[in-house]
Amino acid sequence: MVVVGFILQMTGIADAMRSVAVIGWTMLLFGIVLYWADQKGPVVRKAPEWNLRDAMIMGFWQALALIPGTSRSGATITASRLLGYKREDGARISMLMSIPTIIASGTLLGLDVIDPVPDFEEPVYAWTDITYLLHEHDVSWANYVFAGEEP
Repeated sequence: MVVVGFILQMTGIADAMRSVAVIGWTMLLFGIVLYWADQKGPVVRKAPEWNLRDAMIMGFWQALALIPGTSRSGATITASRLLGYKREDGARISMLMSIPTIIASGTLLGLDVIDPVPDFEEPVYAWTDITYLLHEHDVSWANYVFAGEEP
């Protein structure tokens, strides 16, 4: 999921999918799938039986949550129910699977925040102008206070 999310973010596809129609339809569709999986999925497994194959399948479902309107935990709980896990165990596994996803998402968003090179020019020029004016005002005010010169 981390790799897929990174690719979608860097290519701009993630922003292109953010529409009311996409969000509404995916919420409806995945809600129905979760209900169906909860009603029809077998209940034969517990969390200690979780293995690499199940983790990969649930990871695929988790990657579907990159589609706006899809719940990450809902998708992984749906997968766990289809794989035969009890509700409680599916929820526990889902929450454990969220840890690397949350860390990766926070890191990516944090890098956006601390980006030292802004990709916009006009606000930088405006800030420079404001700083210059404030500096000139401070110099004239300091000359008035300390040297008795009129501003």
